Amino acid sequence: MRSYSHAGQDLIAFQAWSQTHNGKVNGRPKVFESGAHDGHYNSNSKFFREMGAPCLLVEADETHAESLGLVEISEPRTNCLYSPIPYKYDGLESIFETAKHGTPDIMFLDIDGGEFHLVRGLSMLPNIICIECEIRIPPMISYVPKLFGHGHQASVVSTAKMLIAKGYEILDYRFRDIIAIRKNSLMPNSSVCAITVPELIERASRFSLDPINTFFKLKYRDDPHNAANIAKGMLDKLICNDCLETAAILLGNCQSVFGLLCGNTRGLTDLGDANFADMTTDWKESWRLSLDELILSYGYLHQCK
Repeated sequence: MRSYSHAGQDLIAFQAWSQTHNGKVNGRPKVFESGAHDGHYNSNSKFFREMGAPCLLVEADETHAESLGLVEISEPRTNCLYSPIPYKYDGLESIFETAKHGTPDIMFLDIDGGEFHLVRGLSMLPNIICIECEIRIPPMISYVPKLFGHGHQASVVSTAKMLIAKGYEILDYRFRDIIAIRKNSLMPNSSVCAITVPELIERASRFSLDPINTFFKLKYRDDPHNAANIAKGMLDKLICNDCLETAAILLGNCQSVFGLLCGNTRGLTDLGDANFADMTTDWKESWRLSLDELILSYGYLHQCK
């Protein structure tokens, strides 16, 4: 079997679905993909479309309308919507109803923001969900954005806990996506093996693009020990001076860290909030972390050595 997804998410979802009650009865799952791009590049739905599965593809970027239109013409069981998902708690249901698609068996949600709140508000639960998370925050940090919209994603551990609370088990983590399956959808004695939250965090850490793990290593790739020491020194100064909000922003935004290193702000000797004057108040608010979370993230820096 050939995968078309970025990191094999389609095959993981199919193999798990084949061991669900619906999978044993119906050979072809009903698939929903949001963030469908052009229908070909890193497509999560193409594997299923090639087997003739009914698929609903949603893409907000109008530049892909022509390509998706050709997909829709050549694939009778594929429908496409060219509109963003409404950022409201029943946003997914409204799309399902508009397209008369019903509850999908497998849902891929990759829209660069709003995924957490959309799934938390979802009542029409798919058997399998593949949901994108924020990878700029260390995966063990609990973080749910206060803002609901594009560019605001929850952390790996917060997304996992939300899915578990809705009756899902975690199957795997690939690139930026958690793949989960509803507990009550599996056939008895299935061979599907769920993973624990600590196992999920360990897997997600391999893909993490948080600023400490990325930009400090990138800037000092020949001397990672020095990079980690610089990072810890910066956060020491912030935490000792009770600049918790600035520390949270530093941990949560790659551009801020990179800007400090490149001297585009007031430099490493004065890390007050003035360094982040160009950031909007709403954006700052969305990156607030608690002191406990800062301490956890601070401990994460030791992994950079």
